[in-house]
Amino acid sequence: TGMAAGVVTITYSLTGAAGCYSTRTLTVTPLAALRPRATNTEGNTMNIYPNPNGGTFTISGMLQEKGEVQIVVTNLVGQVVYDNHATINEKILHEQVQLGTSMPPGIYLLILRTLNEQLVFRIVVE
Repeated sequence: TGMAAGVVTITYSLTGAAGCYSTRTLTVTPLAALRPRATNTEGNTMNIYPNPNGGTFTISGMLQEKGEVQIVVTNLVGQVVYDNHATINEKILHEQVQLGTSMPPGIYLLILRTLNEQLVFRIVVE
């Protein structure tokens, strides 16, 4: 706790029962650095990682209802660049999105639509 997100290197020394001395280095990547949370204007939170990305990212989080969810990605002009559907059995969404390698770098909107809710998040393609 109290650690900033990012990779942390920890160096420590060990002395064994026979008096042997050893130094070890451990590299730790906190989960927050791997899976940044995206929060939309209504306060809904999803794990969208990596973000920024190269056109492939994962969406993970809870929705208010189970059933079908439409996953749409649009550019800032409103053109749909990705449209797919997923079935959610336990209100848990875990879906990988592949926009393709020819996606121009920029800011895009990720829209998740169910029967009773629509969530909008910002993603960055590098």
